[in-house]
Amino acid sequence: MEATLLIEDLGKDGEGIGRAGGKVFFVRGATVGDRVRVRFREDARSYARAELVAVLEPSPERVRPECPLYEVCGGCQTMDLSYGAELRLKERRLKDALVRIGRLPDPPMEPIVPAPHRLHYRHKATMPAGGGPEGIIFGYYASGSHHLVDVDDCPVLAPPVMQAARAVRETARRLGLRPYDEESGQGDVKSLLVRASRTTGEVLVVITLSRSVPTEDLKDLLVTRVQGLASLSFAVEPRATNRLVGRDIHTAWGRPYITDHLLGLAFKISPGAFFQANPSMAERLFAEARGRAAEAGSGPLLDLYAGSGVLALLLAEGRERVEGVEVVRSAVRDATKNAWENRIFQAKFFRGMADEVLSKRLEEGAMYDVVALDPPRKGARESIPAILQARPRRIIYVSCDPATLARDVALLSDRYSLTSAAPYDFFPETVHVETLAVLDRR
Repeated sequence: MEATLLIEDLGKDGEGIGRAGGKVFFVRGATVGDRVRVRFREDARSYARAELVAVLEPSPERVRPECPLYEVCGGCQTMDLSYGAELRLKERRLKDALVRIGRLPDPPMEPIVPAPHRLHYRHKATMPAGGGPEGIIFGYYASGSHHLVDVDDCPVLAPPVMQAARAVRETARRLGLRPYDEESGQGDVKSLLVRASRTTGEVLVVITLSRSVPTEDLKDLLVTRVQGLASLSFAVEPRATNRLVGRDIHTAWGRPYITDHLLGLAFKISPGAFFQANPSMAERLFAEARGRAAEAGSGPLLDLYAGSGVLALLLAEGRERVEGVEVVRSAVRDATKNAWENRIFQAKFFRGMADEVLSKRLEEGAMYDVVALDPPRKGARESIPAILQARPRRIIYVSCDPATLARDVALLSDRYSLTSAAPYDFFPETVHVETLAVLDRR
C-alpha cells in the first residue's frame, strides 16, 4: 500500500515521521517539511516503517548536504536541513519530552544555545573496522543497517582526528592487516578510537584487536605517520561483543593519556574515560552550570557520574568539600590526578555504582547542598531514590537524552521542581541535543 505524508518530525535515528489514517510512519531519507509518497505493508499497526517512493514537495528548509557520504552514512541525520530548522527541531524534542514524559504542561525552557561551528567540531571518533575493495576500512554504519561505510573525510570530525584515522587505515593496509569478521571469527582488527586535544594538539589512538598479534611494525609506522601522536595503545577483545573498544588496553608508545583544558583547568584523558567530544560547547554549558551551582551556596557538592572529574572539578571553586562517584576504575584514577594537578585538594573520588556509593555515604553521615550528574544515555533512574534521600538544595542535571531526562524529572517531581531546562547544540548535523537542567527542592 502507498500513502502521501507530510513529514512533521524526525525520530531519534533521524528518520522522518509522518501520519496518515491513524498510523505513524517512520521514513528514512525524508526530512521535516517534505511531502512524500511512501510504500508500507498492509499489516502495519499503529506505527510502521515505510519506504520512501518519492519526494513530491521538498521541504523549504532542505539544503544540500556538505558531505558526499550523507545519503549512505549513518553518522549524521540533519545535514539536509537548514541549521535554523535543526535548532527548532531540537528545542521541540526537549519540550515534547518534558510535556509528554515529564508531565510538565509548560516546562521552563531556555532558548537553545547554538554551536559556533557546525563542522569540524568533534574531537573523538570511534570507528568499527570492515573490509573494502582496497583492504581494511574504518567508518560508520549506514542508517538502519550493518553495512559499514568507508569514511575518508568526515566533515564533522576535527582535522587531527580524521588525519589520524586515515593514517591508521593506510598503514594497516600496507601491513596487510585484516578486519575482524563476526560470522567467521577470522581477522585481526576490530575497531579504531581516535581522540584529539583541542588545546594541546595531542592525539590518542587505540586499536582494538581480536587477538594478540605482533604490533611492532604497526607501532613503528604509526609513530611517524600520525601527526601529534602522544598516546598509542592496543586493546584485545576476543569475545563477540558490540563493545567497540576492548577492555584490556595496553599503552604501546607514549603516555597512557592526553591532556585537554576546560575553563582554565587541565584534564588528563585516558582511553577508557569519558570526556566531552565537543569541548567548545562543553565549556559554554559548564560555565553556566558553575554559575547555577554557585547560586545554591558553597556547601558540599556531589557529582554522581564523575567520569574523569570534569564536572565535579569545574564546580569545586569556593566549596569546602567536593566528591565524585564513577564506576570505571581508570576514570577514577584520572579524576584523582586531575584534582591533584589542578590543586583542588578538597575533591575526593569514589569508585562504584552511583546509587550504592551515595547510599553508603549517606549512612556515614555525609550531606550535600548540590548534587550534580551527567549520566549516560539511559539516565539516572537507579540513583533517584538515593538523591531524594540526600535532599540537596539543588540538582544540576546534564543530560544527553531528552526522554530519560524527562522521566527522571518526573521521578523527582514530588520533592523537586524543574526551574530551568536549557538545550545546547553539542552535535550539529545530528538529532542529538544536550540539556542543562536545574531542579530545586520544594
